[in-house]
Amino acid sequence: MFCTQSPSVHASRGSQGFFLSFAILIALPPLAGFLATANAATYYVDVDSVGGPASDSNPGTISRPFKTIGRAQEAVRGTHGNTVYIRQGVYCLSETLHLTAADSGGPGAPNVYAAFSGEHPSIKGSVCIPAGQFVAHSGNIVKANLASFGVTAVPQLFMNDRRLVPARYPNYIEPDFNAVDPFAGSFLHVASDTKASTTRFKYVNSEVDPSRWTNLQNGRVNVFPTPNYGNCILGISSIDPAASTVTLATASDYSIVAYDRYYFEHIFEELDAPNEWYWDKARQVLYLYPEHALTSNDLITIPRVNYTIFLQGAKYVEFRGLRVGEAHEQAFILHYCDSVAIKDCEILNSGSEGVGVWLSKNIRVEDCDIHATGSWGIYVAVDDSWFKSLINGNCIFTGNTIHETGEILKARGMGMRLLSVGTTASWNHIYNVARAGIEIKGNDNVVEYNYIHGVNRETQDSGSIYGYGGSWVKRGNIIRHNYLQGSGGYGREGSTWQSPCMTMGIYLDDFASGTHVYGNTITDSYRDAINVHSGRDNIIEKNTIIETENLWNVAFKAWDRTNPTLDPMWAQLQDIKRSANGWDGAKYFSKYPELSTITEAHPPQDKIMCGNVFRDNIIVWSQPVDIDLYRESWLDYPTTIINNNYVWSGGNPIIVRVRGVRQSWEYWKSLGFDCDSKNVAVNNSVPPSDYMLLVNTEKTARTFHLGSQSYRDVEDHLISGSITLQPFESKVLFTSKGGYALAVTAINGTVAKSPNKATYDPGTVVTLQATPDAGYKFVGWSGAVTGATNPATLTMNASKSVVANFEPLVPAYTLAIGYANGTVTKSPNKSTYSPGEAVALQATPNFGYVFSHWSGDISGTDPATTVTMNSSKVISANFTPIASPPMGYSLTVNAVNGSVAASPSKATYNPGETVTLQATANSGYTFAGWSGDASGSANPLILTMNGDTTVTADFAAGGAETAYTLTVITSGGGKAFWSPTRATYAPGHTVILTALANYGYVFTGWSGDVIAKSGSTSIVMNGNKTVTASFAPVGGSSTHTLTVHATNGVVSTSPSKASYDVGETVTLQATPSPGYTFAGWSGDATGIANPITVAMNSNKVVAANFTVIASDGDSSGDGGYTLALSATNGQVSYTPQKATYQPGERVYLTAIADHGYLFSGWSGDLASKNSATSILMDGSRSIVANFTPQRFTLTLKAAGGSVVPTPNRLTYDYGEVVTLQATPNAGYSFVGWASDASGTETSTAITIVKNMTVTAKFTLGN
Repeated sequence: MFCTQSPSVHASRGSQGFFLSFAILIALPPLAGFLATANAATYYVDVDSVGGPASDSNPGTISRPFKTIGRAQEAVRGTHGNTVYIRQGVYCLSETLHLTAADSGGPGAPNVYAAFSGEHPSIKGSVCIPAGQFVAHSGNIVKANLASFGVTAVPQLFMNDRRLVPARYPNYIEPDFNAVDPFAGSFLHVASDTKASTTRFKYVNSEVDPSRWTNLQNGRVNVFPTPNYGNCILGISSIDPAASTVTLATASDYSIVAYDRYYFEHIFEELDAPNEWYWDKARQVLYLYPEHALTSNDLITIPRVNYTIFLQGAKYVEFRGLRVGEAHEQAFILHYCDSVAIKDCEILNSGSEGVGVWLSKNIRVEDCDIHATGSWGIYVAVDDSWFKSLINGNCIFTGNTIHETGEILKARGMGMRLLSVGTTASWNHIYNVARAGIEIKGNDNVVEYNYIHGVNRETQDSGSIYGYGGSWVKRGNIIRHNYLQGSGGYGREGSTWQSPCMTMGIYLDDFASGTHVYGNTITDSYRDAINVHSGRDNIIEKNTIIETENLWNVAFKAWDRTNPTLDPMWAQLQDIKRSANGWDGAKYFSKYPELSTITEAHPPQDKIMCGNVFRDNIIVWSQPVDIDLYRESWLDYPTTIINNNYVWSGGNPIIVRVRGVRQSWEYWKSLGFDCDSKNVAVNNSVPPSDYMLLVNTEKTARTFHLGSQSYRDVEDHLISGSITLQPFESKVLFTSKGGYALAVTAINGTVAKSPNKATYDPGTVVTLQATPDAGYKFVGWSGAVTGATNPATLTMNASKSVVANFEPLVPAYTLAIGYANGTVTKSPNKSTYSPGEAVALQATPNFGYVFSHWSGDISGTDPATTVTMNSSKVISANFTPIASPPMGYSLTVNAVNGSVAASPSKATYNPGETVTLQATANSGYTFAGWSGDASGSANPLILTMNGDTTVTADFAAGGAETAYTLTVITSGGGKAFWSPTRATYAPGHTVILTALANYGYVFTGWSGDVIAKSGSTSIVMNGNKTVTASFAPVGGSSTHTLTVHATNGVVSTSPSKASYDVGETVTLQATPSPGYTFAGWSGDATGIANPITVAMNSNKVVAANFTVIASDGDSSGDGGYTLALSATNGQVSYTPQKATYQPGERVYLTAIADHGYLFSGWSGDLASKNSATSILMDGSRSIVANFTPQRFTLTLKAAGGSVVPTPNRLTYDYGEVVTLQATPNAGYSFVGWASDASGTETSTAITIVKNMTVTAKFTLGN
C-alpha cells in the first residue's frame, strides 16, 4: 500500500525502524582513521567504452577505464582529493551505490564523482530491459517475460526516462489548467449517497462495470479523501456490483465521503491507452502499450534498488553533472553525513524524494534540475534531539530548478520540505508541483530569493510557501524576497471540482510563530496572500500583495482556546523552562525571549495570537469582487501592530472582517490599526486608474524601460523613463485615468492654463500665463518649466508639476560712496538694497594717510560703521595726510621657551619696510603661532612696518602643536551639535554650533564664550572655549520639581529645594535602613551609582530601591528583584511601578520615542523588537530601550543656478546639520533662500527635523 501519511506519522518513521538499520554508524572509527596518505588521483569509468576498452581489471585511466562505478569507488576508498570522471552512457546499477565513512574525502580535498566534460552519463537504480525482449500480445500491446531478469515486482516502469502509468480506469487525460476542472475526465467521483468511511465507498453505477474485471487482487484504488491533502493508493478487497460498493483492503488516511475523486489502477482489462502497463506477478510477465512501435533505441527500465546513491556517514564527497534516478525510493539519500555537495545534476524519476537528507550537516545541493519525483523534490529532516538543542545543520539548497514533483504521492509533492534547523533555500525556481512550493517546519530556516509558481496543482489547503508550525516553539524562520505567482490549488467547492481552490500565498499554519516575512511579492493567490493561523510574534513587513482572487487579502485566525494541541505545546514549554527531557532551555529563552510571554496552557481566546506585526506592506486589487482587506479572528489587540500599509482597491470598498463581522476600514482604524496607512487612491496627487507590476527575478539588478508613459508609486513619487530594481525587488506603478495630470502651484499670484483640463492626452501643448497679486511680481518658473518667460508652454508627455514664483514689489535703494587717498569696502556689496537692509562700511587709508571722518548722509569718525538703507544715499570717506611721519618704527619681539631672529635686525625701520621673523623653539617645545600685532602660524613670518609693532612668538610644551578644546554644555530640554566634532582644534579654526530643542522646549540662547540668541552660530577657536546652550519649557516655566521615593531607606538631596532652575544639577545620596542594602535607582534615574547627580531639565520622579539582606548575603531574597530601565532619545513606561518585584511577577514595558526618533529594540536582559512587551521577574533585571533617529528627505529646488548639500545623501538623520551652497548660473545672481531655509548668504546651514524642502532663488542679471 502507498498512502499519504500525516506529518507526525512521517516524522516518526525515522526514529525507530528506519534509523535502526543504521545504528552501526555510531560505532565507526573516526574519519581520519580511514584516510591514507596517498596522493590524489584521477580515475575514469566508461560503461560503453567510449574512450577505450573498459574493464574493472584496468587501472582506470582515460584510455583503459573502469567498467563500473563501484570499481572506481574501491580505488578511491581510503584516500582523499580524488576525482572519478564518468563517461557517457547508461549505468544500470545492480545494487545501490553505497558510500560510507571509508569513502570520505578531506577538508578542502573532497572525493568527486563527476560527468566527463560535455557528457551526461545516466545512473539508474533499475534493471534495463532491451526492447527486443518484448513480443506481440494483441493489438498494440506487447509483453515480456522477466523471469530471467530477476524481477519480482514492478512498482514503477519507465520508458526512455518517462514514467508510465499502470493500466487505469478512467484513462489519464493531460490536464488543461485553463479549464475550471483541469483534470476533468481523469477521475471518477464517489456517489452522493456514500456514508463516510475509511474502508468502503459507493460508486455511481452507470460509471463503473466491474463485471469485466478479473484478478481484482492485483488492482488498486487511487483515492483522494476529504480534506484533499493528498491521495491513498489502496488494494481492493472486493467490489459488490449489487450495492455499487468498493471495499478496500486497507484503510485510507481520512474518511471517504460523497464527491471525493478516485480512479482504479493496475487492472489488466483497462490496458487500453498508450504508455499504460500491467504486471502479471504470477507469470512474471510485463504487458505494455507503448506509444510507438518499439525499436532497439527504446530503453525500458524497472527500479530494483531502494536508493540509487546512498551516503551513510560520508564526509567531503561531491557529485557533479550526473543524471541520477529510478529507485524505489530516493535518488540520493544522505544519512549522518557532513560536507557533501550535489551540483549541476539532473535528478529524476525517483520513487519518493529526489534528494533526502537525514541528520546531516553542511549539505549543499546547487544548480540541479530535480523533476518527475514520486514525492518531494528535496526533503531535509532531523530528529527531536536536534530541535531540542537547536543544532544548526547549515544545509544549503540553492539555484535549483524543481518541477513535476509528487507524481505518486500528492501530499508529499512539495518542491522542498525543511523539517530542520538552520537550512537555507535560495534562488530556486519551483513550479508545476503537486503541493506547496516549500514547506517549513523547524527553527531558524531561511527561504529567500525563490521564484515559485504553478504550485498545489493537485491538492488544497496549503500555500506557495507553507510554514507548518505545530507548536509555538518552532520559531526563528525567515521568508524574504521571494516571488510567489499564483497559489494554485485543486479541490472541491460543494460537488464541483475546480482550480484554483483554497490555497494561500504564504501560509503560517497551526501555531507557526516568530517568523519574519519580509520583502516578498505575492500575486494571484486564490485565497489569503498571507495567512497567520494561531501564530505569535510574526513580523510581516514590506511585502507586495497583488490581486488576491477570493475572500481576504490577509487573514489572522486563531484556533479555539480549547484546542487540544495547546496541551502538548504547554508541556513542551514547561520542559524548556526546566531544561527537562533534553531541551536546552537557556538557548531557547536566549534566542526566543518572546516565549516568556506564554503563561498558561489555555489562554483567553484573544491571547492566543499575541505580538504579531503587519506593517509597510502594499496591497493592491482591482477586480470588482467581494474581497476583504483583512480577516481578523481573535488577535490580541494590545500587542498587535498593523500600520503604515498602502492599499489600492481599484474603487472597491475597503472592508475588514472583524471577528466575523464585515466592517468599514474606518471602524478598523478606530480600534487602533492602520491609523497611518494610506489609501493610494485618496493620498496620491493623481488618483490612479490602473497599475502595472514590475518584478526582477534575476540575480543581478535589472533596468525596466517605461517608454513615454509616466507613473506614480504608492508614495506618490513620479516615475518616468526607466527604473532599476534589485534582485527579487518589485515595484507597483500606477497610471492615471484619461492621460497626464498637470499640477500648478502659485502663491501670491495665479496661473491660467490653456487648455484648462484635469488631464491631457500625450503630446498636448499647454500654455501657462502667470499673473501676480497686487504688490507682487512674477520672478520665474520651477518644476517642469524653468526660466522667467511668461507666458510659457510645455508639452504633456508625462504627468507634470509646475510652480510659479512671485516676490513682493519693494523699492531698491542705491548707495554711492566717494573717497580719495584710501578705500572703502561695503558688505554686502550690491548695486541696490532693500528697505531696512544694513550695510557695513570699512574705511582704509592709503600709506601716509589717516581716516578723518564720514560726510554726506552719515557722519562720525569711526572708520568702521553701519548704514541702514531707508533711502538712496551718498556718502564720502575723508582721509588726511600724516603731518610728521616718524624717523622710523620700532619692532619689539617677545619669546618664552624659544627665540626669534629678525632680518634685517635694526633699532628702527623705515615706513613700508619688510622684516622677516624666524621662530626657533627650545628643546621640549614646539612653535605654536604668532600673537600681538601678528597672527597665524607661518614660520618664517614677513612683516610690513607701517607703525611701531610688537610681536610675540608662542611655544607649546611637549612637542605638540597648540590645540584648543571646546566644551559644549546643554541646560534644559534640548541638544547641542557642533561641526566639525573634534577633541581639539587648531588656533583660528571656526566651529559651527547648532542648538535643537526637545519636544515641549524652546531654545533661549548661548552663553559662556559665545553670546547669541540664534540656534545656529559659530565660534573662533583662539583659546580653550566653553559654551552653554540653554532651553526652557514651552509656556515659560523656568523651574522643575523633584519627587523622591524611598522605602526601607532614605534619600538626601543637595541642594534641597521645593523647585529647581532649568538645567540645575541635584545630588542624590541613598542610605538604606538596617537590614537592607541599596539596589539601584529607577524612574528618571537609573543605575547603581551612589551618590548620583540629576540634571533638572524637566519635572522628575526618582525612586531609590532597597532589598533585604538575606542570611547568606543574597540581596535578592524576600525583598524581591529590582528592575533598572534606561533610555536615550526616548522613555520607558512600565507597570506596575515598584521598587522591587516578587519572583515570577510580570512587568509590562512600553517604549516611547522622543520627537524625531524611532524605537529600534530592547537590549540588556531583554531582546525584542516590540515596543510593547513584558518581562518575567525571575531575577534582578537591567534593560535598555534603544532608539534611532528618524530619517528624512531633503528636496532642493533651484531655477537659474544650483545647490550642493554637504553631506550629500538621499536621507538624513533627525537633528543632522546640512550645509547648503548656492551657485548662480551665468547671467543670474543669487537672491536668497525660501521654504525651509532663509537668509541671503550663498552658504547656509539647516538642521533636519522633518522631510524638508529648500528653494534657492536666483534672478536674471547681477
